[in-house]
Amino acid sequence: MRKRLMSEKETEIEKAIEVSRKRITINAAASYISLLVELAAGLFLQAFIVRVLGRSQYSLWPITSACIGFVSLIPVGVGYGAGRFIAHSLSKGRLDEVQQISSSLFWGMCVTAIFYFAVAAGISFYFETLFTIPVGSEGVGPWIMLYLGMAGALAMPISVFRGGLVATQQYVAINTIGIFVCLLRVGLTVALFTIGLKNLVWVAAVSLMVSVMEGVAIWRVCRRLVPWQQIRFSAFRWKILRETTSYSSLVLLLRLFNLLYYQTDYILINKMMEPTLVTGYAIVASFVLKIESVLNRGCGVIMPAVATLQAHCNYDRIARLVERTNRIIVPVAVPAYLFLILFGEEVLSLYVGEEYMEYAGLFYIIAAYEILWSTQKASRQVLHGLGKLGLYVPVHLFFAALNLVLSLFFVRVAGWGLYGLAAGTAISQVLLGPVFLNIYIGYLLKQPIGRQLFRHVAVPLMHCLPVSGVMMLLYHTVACSSLCSLLSVLCISLFIHLVWLLMFGLPFQERRTLQRFCRVFLLNRAGRARGNLPF
Repeated sequence: MRKRLMSEKETEIEKAIEVSRKRITINAAASYISLLVELAAGLFLQAFIVRVLGRSQYSLWPITSACIGFVSLIPVGVGYGAGRFIAHSLSKGRLDEVQQISSSLFWGMCVTAIFYFAVAAGISFYFETLFTIPVGSEGVGPWIMLYLGMAGALAMPISVFRGGLVATQQYVAINTIGIFVCLLRVGLTVALFTIGLKNLVWVAAVSLMVSVMEGVAIWRVCRRLVPWQQIRFSAFRWKILRETTSYSSLVLLLRLFNLLYYQTDYILINKMMEPTLVTGYAIVASFVLKIESVLNRGCGVIMPAVATLQAHCNYDRIARLVERTNRIIVPVAVPAYLFLILFGEEVLSLYVGEEYMEYAGLFYIIAAYEILWSTQKASRQVLHGLGKLGLYVPVHLFFAALNLVLSLFFVRVAGWGLYGLAAGTAISQVLLGPVFLNIYIGYLLKQPIGRQLFRHVAVPLMHCLPVSGVMMLLYHTVACSSLCSLLSVLCISLFIHLVWLLMFGLPFQERRTLQRFCRVFLLNRAGRARGNLPF
């Protein structure tokens, strides 16, 4: 009886950590559906708040987000750390280690949450001394900081359970919760504004409430889907906490360095320029960052798979996984970024009003370098999956510092204003991603640099040339002054792009699967149409 129970448990664990094309595809699809919902809801909510509150009060939101971003990175780092170590332990069948990792991180995060909230409360208390506050927005920033700080503190222990779901590749459950929370946030915010509570403080209060609900949902789902992740105080181990947090701290530092790009741009604008300029810059950056989040979410599903493959020393399969992921991710990114570059003025005019069309030129800089960075999204997940962050962290720090120096030079000395901030970010990001990261991943996976550049960069970008040509042709021939005309251009371009990908662009196996699906779908439709004929 005992042997049978052990066999059933081993079978259940093997299913939980199984690495298969079907599972990765389902997880990626779930992540993309969730991101599309979050993208649409986020864009709607941003435009709604900007139009209701105006440029002055909304300019505080990017500043508070930047501040809270610097002190809210621990949950992200812990989630990645827990996910990687739990996945590795499950692949070895060490359930006692899973409990020890989860318990050690959970109790450690409970203590850290106290210090986290203290930092957020301190920034809240001195907020209006640290930053330039637009006229009429006094007293708003401190409360936003306080509410967001409370939400972040509550998220810290919950991040351990999110890591368990990531380790067992339960992205369908994670994204289902994310969709519900996203829609709830939009609904509550609109309802509060409708009844007259038009203030950013209420937006932050809604964020706190839905964050609590999200945490409870993740905890309940994790207890059901990952029963091996049990929290026991007796399972706390200082050694395991040090090992897991050493990796999590590297992830934490990487996230911190990421904030030294856009988030520090917001602070520099607040301190060195007109504070309300933050609103326009943040709106442009939000479009790019939302597309980037779509790419990161899609690539993120390969991280636990990489960790599992590493446990079996299967580096060739990891290299093929990166290549195939790039053949999917890059064709998703390029049309979106190119559309913002070509039709940025029209998009901003329809989105938040004609007064923001002057910021469209920033898309030429920000979206252009993100096209190159899209070729390295999968590679960055490989670093997390392999745990090879020791060199990447100091290199990332160097380029983050370079970004700050270049931004200050371009703004103070060259006098380029907002374009100087964007240029500093672009130069440092291109050197970090398409240059350094591409070479480093090739070294880790034992791939020749020429082959790495051709398969991971050149081939995916070449398959985006047809849609780029179509979009540029439509830009010069079609007057896009309305939402219908913009959508028409986008639909025509994406249709041609999809046909090209189905015929030539996607990897062979994915292309064959999609072609089979389309053929079956069309045959079924044709059969139903013949069945409805009167003769």
